[in-house]
Amino acid sequence: MALDQSYIKDELRKYIRRELLRNTNYPLQDHDSLINGGFLDSFAVVDLIVFIEEKFGVYIPNEVIDADKMDSLEQMAIFVLEWENHDPL
Repeated sequence: MALDQSYIKDELRKYIRRELLRNTNYPLQDHDSLINGGFLDSFAVVDLIVFIEEKFGVYIPNEVIDADKMDSLEQMAIFVLEWENHDPL
């Protein structure tokens, strides 16, 4: 199944609200700053990466994880799509 940006953002939004923010009603928008805005700390980012790898079948090497490229749902979805077809190192 090919991933699309809308599906990725929706799944990330649900996971972040439920597991990381612990508030399923939080009005999380596509461009909200999650890392630089202080919503997610480094431990939450690790949890999020594990979720991304398991949910979307995408391997993301530690050395490419960058808060500036993964600070919002929009950025995360683009990042996942960029890594969708990469082979694990």
